[in-house]
Amino acid sequence: MDNLRLEYCNCVNAIEFQNEMLAELVEELLQLRQQLRSGQVSSQELGIRLATLKLDLSDRKTKRFFKEKERKSLLETLTPAIAEAKMQRFLAEQAQEGVPEATKMEEPPVTLEEPKAGVARRRYKHYSDADLVGSLEMLDD
Repeated sequence: MDNLRLEYCNCVNAIEFQNEMLAELVEELLQLRQQLRSGQVSSQELGIRLATLKLDLSDRKTKRFFKEKERKSLLETLTPAIAEAKMQRFLAEQAQEGVPEATKMEEPPVTLEEPKAGVARRRYKHYSDADLVGSLEMLDD
């Protein structure tokens, strides 16, 4: 169970990292667009950097997609296990309190909260795949 929890937390952290990297790449893309409009960058230099940015964005999107897929898979495995553990703890607590069977709750509500990575707020914008595609299309215009 601890291994699954650790894997899940690693997936969440990896997704956060990919989101941060994507935000940085989009910022760089916007700066490149601004330089293009002002004529500060040569067309050859622009083409090389643009191709590199597109590859980097695609790579980061792919990594984020697969980590999100892995996280969802782990969540399907963890949810029943967490629900069962919470139910066992709830029943044990009620047995210790000596509550009569008739007044016991049938099932407590089960929620699975995302682990928090110790960061109060994100300092970057979260870009969806559609946002990223739109950003790349802006440069092609």
